[in-house]
Amino acid sequence: MHLTEAVLLLGGVAHNSRLEPLGFAGADVREAVRSGTVLRIRRRWVHLPGAPEDAIRAVRVGGALTAVSRLASLGVWCATDGLLHVRVGRHDTHLGSPDDRAVALGEPRSRGVCLHRSRPGDDTPITVAADSVEESLMQMVLCQERDHAVAAFDSSLRQRLTNPYRLAAYAERLTQKHRDVVALADARSHSGLETKARLRLRALGIPYRTQVRVRGVGAVDLVVGDRLVIELDGREWHSSEAAFAEDRRRDFILHERGCLVLRFTYAQVIYEWARVEALIRGLVARGEHRWSTRQLRAGLGPTLS
Repeated sequence: MHLTEAVLLLGGVAHNSRLEPLGFAGADVREAVRSGTVLRIRRRWVHLPGAPEDAIRAVRVGGALTAVSRLASLGVWCATDGLLHVRVGRHDTHLGSPDDRAVALGEPRSRGVCLHRSRPGDDTPITVAADSVEESLMQMVLCQERDHAVAAFDSSLRQRLTNPYRLAAYAERLTQKHRDVVALADARSHSGLETKARLRLRALGIPYRTQVRVRGVGAVDLVVGDRLVIELDGREWHSSEAAFAEDRRRDFILHERGCLVLRFTYAQVIYEWARVEALIRGLVARGEHRWSTRQLRAGLGPTLS
């Protein structure tokens, strides 16, 4: 194995201590730096040309990419905040700018950095450029509102980047806040919008079902009662002409079967939830989420499994 292959195996950014078990001593790394095969980030850290820029920037700060920054790089649904999330050691003080290691970090947010600290009792030196999925999720609990954190947990579970047992074991060593978020996670949620909607319905005490299969339609996002179908239109999946047409086809079938369909956009769920909530609560209060005697006599009835 060539040293560049070893660095690539480690994600394109590597600490000397990770290269040593693979057979590469410090002298090998220094020679590779002199030849330009790899590039130096800081003492004992190198990267390949074209390595993930956020990981390089996190190492310049003095830590590992974590939380939103790490999870978004893996395709996990995150409410991004435009900051570089970096975990550093609990007592680390010699931190650098993400753009120039020779410049002190100073106030993190002035450099576009959200600084995280290793959890109490973890004094292990940071020798990875990016945190594990589990560590990143646990760090996210500390810097994001609960609903956003749960959405990231849901997305990670759905993509099978982790599993409930690993998350529960990890959270057991942390706080009740972490354990509460793990308890709310649900791999059936297909998007962050669905997560936010179901959590808010839960807070209102309105029972719901998720990803309910309907013959000829497929799975619908949420069902309240017998016939109230709630669909959430995420920006990434519902913006094309084909997606628009498919959504209308599904809605038509549901209406034919007597269902009441509410379709909300990303903006409505994120920024206008008070109006969305008032509409749903009104429908439930009037019993419109249930089949009426007249509808049942007309041959409508249970169509949502």
